[in-house]
Amino acid sequence: MDEREIKHLGLEKEQTCGKPFLEVMTSAKVQPDDLDYLYDGYSWLSYGVCKRVLTIQTTIKTT
Repeated sequence: MDEREIKHLGLEKEQTCGKPFLEVMTSAKVQPDDLDYLYDGYSWLSYGVCKRVLTIQTTIKTT
C-alpha cells in the first residue's frame, strides 16, 4: 500500500493487517470517486472497471 491508501483507510505506516481486515476497511471507506485521488496516474484507472464495481457494491450495501 502506498501513503495515500494508508491515510485514506486511517491506518498507520508499518501497521500489520490481515487481508480480511483490509477488505472490510476498503469496503467501508473507499467510494468510487475516491479512486481518482488514490490511483491518480495509474494506467488502468481510465478503463473504469473498478469504479463500476465499487458503484455496484455501494448501491447493494445501501439498499
